[in-house]
Amino acid sequence: MLALWEILATVIISNQRDRWFWSLDGSDEFSVASARKYINSKTLVVDHSSTRWNTFVPIKVNIFTWRLSLNKIPIRDNLDKRGIDIHSLLCPVCDLEIETVRHLFFSCQMARDIWKNIGRWWALDIPDFNSNSDWIGWFLSLRLKTMELACLEAVVQTALWAIWVFEMILFLGFLSLRKGNCGIRLSLFRSFGLQIGVVSLLLIG
Repeated sequence: MLALWEILATVIISNQRDRWFWSLDGSDEFSVASARKYINSKTLVVDHSSTRWNTFVPIKVNIFTWRLSLNKIPIRDNLDKRGIDIHSLLCPVCDLEIETVRHLFFSCQMARDIWKNIGRWWALDIPDFNSNSDWIGWFLSLRLKTMELACLEAVVQTALWAIWVFEMILFLGFLSLRKGNCGIRLSLFRSFGLQIGVVSLLLIG
């Protein structure tokens, strides 16, 4: 009882009405921003690596390479893991292995030919990559001028984007053929003619 009395003796009761206090920040007032920050800190995976943004390529290409770095693109392996039923998990380019990010963009023969020709074009010895982070690590290790690095990164991002669009053409072309609509298939190839040209040039060298 004496211990309780000593604790209560230090309590000062004011004449103000009781009110709620928000304890997540120093203002004591509730705000949506502080609540969102707290929820995000508990639910979101924080990636401390800086987002790469290249002004030499369109915004959609930057967004695509950012999603690629997070493995958030609808590659067939990812779709299957999310329970989406697709006709085949094999790479539509070579039809030999399951279409994963590593295979389609780095180990498929078409991808290997593209990286080989980019290396020949830039007089660089490009190693085999297993992931998007691998090529970024290799890229950051290069001793090139700032403008040269930006141009090389733009070339690589364009190549990754072209590979993806080419894969989508094959996938959507397959669907249109199953439906017997060759007009859709022809319009797809016309719409992505530039990307097909980029892939062709990179393959030819």
